[in-house]
Amino acid sequence: MKTLSRTELDRSLREGLRPLYLLLGPEIYLRRVAAQSITESVLSRTLLREFNESAFSLLSDSVQSAIAAAEQLPMMSDTRVVRIRDFARLREADEDILIRYLNNPSPTTVMIFIADDLDKRKKSSKVLLDTCTVVEFSPLKDAEAKAWAKSRLKELKVSADDQVLSELIRLVGTDVQTLANELEKLTSAAAASSGGASRFAQGSFVFRVKIGRHEALPSASRRWAHQSPPRFPPEFPPAAPVGA
Repeated sequence: MKTLSRTELDRSLREGLRPLYLLLGPEIYLRRVAAQSITESVLSRTLLREFNESAFSLLSDSVQSAIAAAEQLPMMSDTRVVRIRDFARLREADEDILIRYLNNPSPTTVMIFIADDLDKRKKSSKVLLDTCTVVEFSPLKDAEAKAWAKSRLKELKVSADDQVLSELIRLVGTDVQTLANELEKLTSAAAASSGGASRFAQGSFVFRVKIGRHEALPSASRRWAHQSPPRFPPEFPPAAPVGA
């Protein structure tokens, strides 16, 4: 089955749903967003959503219970959603049960498999790759992370200069969950210090933002410039003007 990018998945969902999806890769935040997007596409018009949405971890749940949920008819809905994770360590007998379903999925269920990686030596891995619509979630490159950060800040009604975002990504990396957390901190700090700032830039007045668990490190207590003289709360003491 063809492998889709994240943007191709969005277009595919507008064109129609597939019965089997495999969301594969270590970028957990965007993978979770994709799973939610698929679920919303299926259930957005469903009144009894709680009866048509199931999630299973095969570390604690049996593959039989997951397949039984998938084969159950939806309630007052055309389609139901079943999400499955932690299926890498299935016994051979359980693999066979899963493979039988993959080769003949229920027409009234969208099943979403979620994994960091696949063990290509397992029979079920090959069948998953052959039968599912695969969407890859590799770690973002710096430019992709910066584009995502700009988009997220726009949602928060905040903007930032490229140099500010480049420095943030240099400090915390491109993991989107970590980046999202730090953007929230940065935005909250700006609002607290300036009564509702809308833009970060390099300029004459600066303030420090603590980055995750690394605030004690000199390289991680960075100067983030603001467009106007900020009013600093106690946890963000003012730094000297740039060039002072």
